[in-house]
Amino acid sequence: MNIEAQMNLLYKYFANDPAILEHLELPEGASPSTRIFKSRQPVGDAKDRIALCFYQAGIVPTNNYLVLRHMLRVDFHVPMDKQRATNNAYKLATATYKLLHNKTLYDEKLGLAIVPQYEQSLGELATAEGFFSYGMLFHYDLKEEW
Repeated sequence: MNIEAQMNLLYKYFANDPAILEHLELPEGASPSTRIFKSRQPVGDAKDRIALCFYQAGIVPTNNYLVLRHMLRVDFHVPMDKQRATNNAYKLATATYKLLHNKTLYDEKLGLAIVPQYEQSLGELATAEGFFSYGMLFHYDLKEEW
């Protein structure tokens, strides 16, 4: 089980989705890596900008002992000084749902395919002062390969 490969696959899909990039308000020519993070919180200059963070929120067993359920958490951080900050976070959530839910994400080079399923909304999250944060939880099952 290569969690790094899973995170890289997800990053590839987030960083190449026009709706995600539009709602992140990514400046022309800027790299998606300045707004999309494979971690719980944004880092560097992104601390004062819109950011999408995704990470493994745990791995749980399923009824089939050969398969593990990977919990994927996606959080959106939007500065409150942005006009309509909450609306922007909800638009990011909608774009993320359309990108991930029940879609086969595949990378031939990595030899990896996952099919995320929407699990639940986490609603508004506690976050740094001056920000609005909203979270979602997805899951996908993979064969156990320790």
